[in-house]
Amino acid sequence: MDVTLIPYRNGDKWGFADPQGNIIIPCTFEDAHPFKEGLAAVMVDELIGFINPEGKLVIPADYEDVSDFSEGLAAVLVDDKYGYINSANNMVIAPAYDFAGLFKNGYAEVEVEEAGTGQFFGIINQEGNDVIELSENFIIDIQNKIAFVGMDDRYELIYLENNTSVPLPYEDLDVGGQTDLIAVAKGYDETGLPTYGYVDKAGKVKIDFQFEEAYGFFEDRAIIAQNDLYGLIDPQGNVIVEPQFEDTHEFSEGLLAAKKDDKWGFLDKSGKTVIGFEYDYAGAFKEGRAYVRKGDKYGFINLQGEVAIPLKYEADIALLEEADIEFAQSFENGLVLVNVGDNVTYIDLAGKEFFND
Repeated sequence: MDVTLIPYRNGDKWGFADPQGNIIIPCTFEDAHPFKEGLAAVMVDELIGFINPEGKLVIPADYEDVSDFSEGLAAVLVDDKYGYINSANNMVIAPAYDFAGLFKNGYAEVEVEEAGTGQFFGIINQEGNDVIELSENFIIDIQNKIAFVGMDDRYELIYLENNTSVPLPYEDLDVGGQTDLIAVAKGYDETGLPTYGYVDKAGKVKIDFQFEEAYGFFEDRAIIAQNDLYGLIDPQGNVIVEPQFEDTHEFSEGLLAAKKDDKWGFLDKSGKTVIGFEYDYAGAFKEGRAYVRKGDKYGFINLQGEVAIPLKYEADIALLEEADIEFAQSFENGLVLVNVGDNVTYIDLAGKEFFND
């Protein structure tokens, strides 16, 4: 079936529609997720399986929880433990984990919780073999095929493909980013806090230790902090924007969401304000749209700062204040899930809603 299928809610039942809103797969499911790798997760009698684009349940609804398919495998929950199935519903990695992440570049992060001991993290390959054995102090960057394992007040950088390592004798680090530079911390200043700088993946210092906080580079800019305010540097360590923001996200699609005087706006890579500081919250851009909120209503703007999807969806302010953190929905493959009354619906980049109450 050569058509894009979008989860569609009719009352409290879910099916799938085409981009114009015509129902293609009847609304008979208790829940439905978008298609990934030709299969979509659906709920039947409070258990989850997968359908194909013809609406046939090709993987029975036998699972308590599932992930989407990624690189041919999906995590499934069986008797309170996660394993992985393939698209033929063969259990290729036995249920043994308390958390099982999506496979990316051939690897997935897994977690095991041991009563009285704590949480242990590791990395497996698609055969279920440990690439990095379970460890308490563990940070992963699958996108760049590296991981950091903490041991004896230091870290080791491990290359997943050949399992070679580089010692990093630092107290803390920040993973992620799009360059070879890693933000690391060493020593402690008079306040008892470490000082951050940047090293390359051979462990050589590239930007001197001088920051209160430092984060990975995205689009050739990194967030750094001094005196509890955030600014920007380039990969040579030059300060592009002096620390002045109360909060930020990372650069995405050429713009940075930042908070100043308790309002959010957006900067370009030179530090120029291109979308004014007028929002109570703003998320990073993805697929040309960014989540923005004023009061208890949210919608999405485009890269020019124009309102692309009206701020009409309701945010649970009491819950946000209690959690002291806000989750900004972002588009994926042209869709995002938003609140509609006491329920939810998917919308597309133009704001078309896929539901009928």
